[in-house]
Amino acid sequence: MDETPIQKFFATKRSPSPTSCDVAWSVFQTASSEMDAFAPSPPDLRGETAGSSIQLARRVLVLGSSGSGKTHLSARLGAILGLAVVHLDDHFWQPGFSPREDEEWRNVLAKMVERDSWIIDGTYERTLDLRIPHADAIILLECHRLRCLERVLRRLWIGWMQSRRSALLGVSTPFALNLIRYVWHYPTVTRPAVVANIQRYGRGKPVVVIDGPEGVAPFLSSLRASPSAAAA
Repeated sequence: MDETPIQKFFATKRSPSPTSCDVAWSVFQTASSEMDAFAPSPPDLRGETAGSSIQLARRVLVLGSSGSGKTHLSARLGAILGLAVVHLDDHFWQPGFSPREDEEWRNVLAKMVERDSWIIDGTYERTLDLRIPHADAIILLECHRLRCLERVLRRLWIGWMQSRRSALLGVSTPFALNLIRYVWHYPTVTRPAVVANIQRYGRGKPVVVIDGPEGVAPFLSSLRASPSAAAA
């Protein structure tokens, strides 16, 4: 059996008893290297001219890991295109962070995607079969999981601090832990599922891939520069 990256790391250490710092550094290195193990992306559009591919789109999906910047991008995109933005988190989670039942959730989405226009912010890969066929274009935000995790942890900390003043804003521990797990496993579990769904249900649809938060501004600039967007 091949050694794991962590085993190989400790094999090179002189000390027979690895410290907690050793473990943390090894995990960090392993996480960074696993970014190369992403599932292959579908044919996509990147760079400063990618905005022209969705200038006529009336239904746009914005996908990516929690903490990747989907909400910010969706809001900016909606303002430029003049489209209503739907944040799926606002519709999926009920008071107390209680999720909707699967059947009810699919019924909500089935009605939602029939609207004439929208920008839907949220991955929710188990329902992509409902949303991708109705989309005119898809935006996939790529962001290193450690960066996403840092953003999510900051968001959870703010929520926890607010909960000390208002119980209605509290973030439950199980919810927080599940969110952290989701972000950590996104590159190897969720993203391959997203790509597979795009390949299965989105053939022929433009897929714009934005590499990190740094890629958002050039994308939006290219969109503003397009004649159709300027006229909207």
